[in-house]
Amino acid sequence: SDTAAVRCVLTARDTGARLAEQPLLVAQSEGAGLPSVTVDTSVTFQRIVGFGGAFTEAAAVNWLALDASRREQVLQACFDPGRGHGYSLCRVHMGSCDFALGSYSHVDDDSDLALESFSIARDRQALLPFIRAAQQVAGTTIKLLASPWSPPAWMKTTGQMCHGGSLRPDCRRAWARCYVRFVEAYAAEGVPIWGVSVQNEPAAVQRWDSCLYTAEQERDFVRDYLGPELEAAGLGHRRIVIWDHNR
Repeated sequence: SDTAAVRCVLTARDTGARLAEQPLLVAQSEGAGLPSVTVDTSVTFQRIVGFGGAFTEAAAVNWLALDASRREQVLQACFDPGRGHGYSLCRVHMGSCDFALGSYSHVDDDSDLALESFSIARDRQALLPFIRAAQQVAGTTIKLLASPWSPPAWMKTTGQMCHGGSLRPDCRRAWARCYVRFVEAYAAEGVPIWGVSVQNEPAAVQRWDSCLYTAEQERDFVRDYLGPELEAAGLGHRRIVIWDHNR
């Protein structure tokens, strides 16, 4: 055919358009004065790992508050590869974040450098059931990126998880071990972690959980602490993402 029809669907902020069907866009294949795009499949660049969203405590609690049929609708819409978006790469917070129900860490006992008090008991209440249910609907293991918003308050220069602050130098190895314990604990719950990032928004002082790093500090933390601890635990194949900051 000399013409091509393109189906258009519009969702726009501050309007009533929500997956609203638009008139078909019909263009002549030749001579219409419209730009054309040629896709050269022999040339490739970055590899797309997947698409998805974030598993947060707030989302999990709200999901659990739904009735069974609506919980299933949410899961199918987001994770079903045939009837939904088929999300395959998602994020989960390691400790609390701005979409948690309050600030918490997995090692709340002050000065517990040996991590004897490490626990993910809070995650078992809502977050882990949400992730496991999503995995079941997806029919495959969802790649999970675990990101911390803040180390435990006692590991920081400010003594609090919110409003910035930095990781205390004497706590760097213990904090690196927390990543290992988190990955191991989630695996034991049937939720494997695909990768970790050093810090969520490392250049932002937020009124919620936050921690500051320079690029050089992230580099040194990965080189001297996080990388070696993951390797020693047999987790050297886990991905490490650096400068996890906005765009």
